Amino acid sequence: METELIEEKAIPKGTYDGLTMSKDDFLTWRPDDEPFVYEFNDGVIESKPGMKQNEAKIVKRIVRIFQDTTAYIQGAELLTEFDCWVTERQMRRPDMALYTNQQIDRMGEGEREIPAFVIEIISEYDEFGQMNTKLREYFAAGVQVVWWVVPGFDMVHVFTSPKVITIATDDDVISAMPVLPDFKATVRDVFGR
Repeated sequence: METELIEEKAIPKGTYDGLTMSKDDFLTWRPDDEPFVYEFNDGVIESKPGMKQNEAKIVKRIVRIFQDTTAYIQGAELLTEFDCWVTERQMRRPDMALYTNQQIDRMGEGEREIPAFVIEIISEYDEFGQMNTKLREYFAAGVQVVWWVVPGFDMVHVFTSPKVITIATDDDVISAMPVLPDFKATVRDVFGR
C-alpha cells in the first residue's frame, strides 16, 4: 500500500499582511496597488487574494439571477468586496453582499451597514479556520444567510446560522430565504453547467 503525500499549497499573503495599525490609520490607509484585499482584525491587517477573473462568470450568473428579484427592482444591489464592519474592531470584505437601497443611501452618508446576505467564493487559498471565523462574525453582526460558493467542486454551502447548513450540488435548488424569498437557483445555474 502506497502512502501519498499531499503537497500543501503556500497561501499567498499580501505585502502588508500582519502589519499592525490603529483603526483610524486603517480608515485612511491606501495600500499600494496589488492583487490583495485587506481586512482589519482588531489592529492587525489581514490579506486575502482579491476576486479572480475566472470568478467573473459566477458573479455574473448570480447577479443575473438576482436581477429577477423584488429587492433588485426596489433598488437593492449585490456589491462586491465592500467594507463590512462586523464589530467596531473588525472589518471584512465579503466577495458579494446584499445591500438595500436605503442601506446604500446611508452608506453614502458615512453610515456602516450590515448586509443580510453574504456570498463568499471559496478559492484554493481560503483557510478553513479563517472562513469559519468569518462565518461566525457575519452571523453575530446580523447577517442572516451566507453562501460559500465552491467552484472546484461545483457546490454551494448555504448557511442560515453557523450551525445550520445545506450543502447543494447539481440540480439542488438554493435560495437566500428568508432574506430574498424570490432569489432561487440551481447549483448548475450558478456554475453554468
